[in-house]
Amino acid sequence: ESHLSLCSKDDALEPATFFSDSASSIIDELPVFILDTSLGAAKSPSTGDSFIRTVDASGFYKDTRGRLRRGDLIRIGHPDTGETFRVSTDLSRDFTDSIIPFG
Repeated sequence: ESHLSLCSKDDALEPATFFSDSASSIIDELPVFILDTSLGAAKSPSTGDSFIRTVDASGFYKDTRGRLRRGDLIRIGHPDTGETFRVSTDLSRDFTDSIIPFG
């Protein structure tokens, strides 16, 4: 299990930076944020996905529907600079205990 730090371990006001020395490095879980707090981690997100699955620190699916509604904005990867997505408002798309659809 790996986590990316948001700040330096020695100075909370200094952003942390992640550099990989290997092209084969794979980040399996990226943090997911609503615009003011963390929701958990996204399980195996990929470019072009139309939804994400959220998991807790143990890797179990995490139901975020109590804190997240259709139309809300979420940010993936970094709370300030991560990509921002809107939760789908299309009621025909699944929004379940393990799936957050993008709009």
